[in-house]
Amino acid sequence: MSLSDDSTFGDATFVVLDFETTGLDPQVDEIIEIGAVKIQGGQIVDEYHTLIKPSREISRKSSEITGITQEMLENKRSIEEVLPEFLGFLEDSIIVAHNANFDYRFLRLWIKKVMGLDWERPYIDTLALAKSLLKLRSYSLDSVVEKLGLGPFRHHRALDDARVTAQVFLRFVEMMKKEGHHHHHH
Repeated sequence: MSLSDDSTFGDATFVVLDFETTGLDPQVDEIIEIGAVKIQGGQIVDEYHTLIKPSREISRKSSEITGITQEMLENKRSIEEVLPEFLGFLEDSIIVAHNANFDYRFLRLWIKKVMGLDWERPYIDTLALAKSLLKLRSYSLDSVVEKLGLGPFRHHRALDDARVTAQVFLRFVEMMKKEGHHHHHH
């Protein structure tokens, strides 16, 4: 899919998403927060946000990284309740995330666990886009945001991350459209 092809981009719906999780391994770790921003025609049209109560208490380390405490999750819904609703929000959009592989793996595995579905979706990684469009020492979301002058934002809360990643993505699309007029990619 070429993003510089206006027709593809104009018609597609993108959902920029970010998860906070209890760790790095989707086999054992859980999603505790979902933040997502829907983009149509280059505009943000909708948002989704929820905290999720994990089946086990979250570790102090997870709390330190995410700023999410066990107390915040106590009366929240379970992943079993949240996922079908979130899939409704996603519909047939293209997923966008920074280091998308991470969130995508979590999402696929948990959809399989909770709903028994073999779920797949095309996704776009803003980390990979950053590497092809920007010259940076680090391609963390913070570095990319700073380079594009989009800050400041509260990193490691899902909706803030999703919102700023949406801005990054829209900026990259602009950059690629401009480039598309000068270079022909084969």
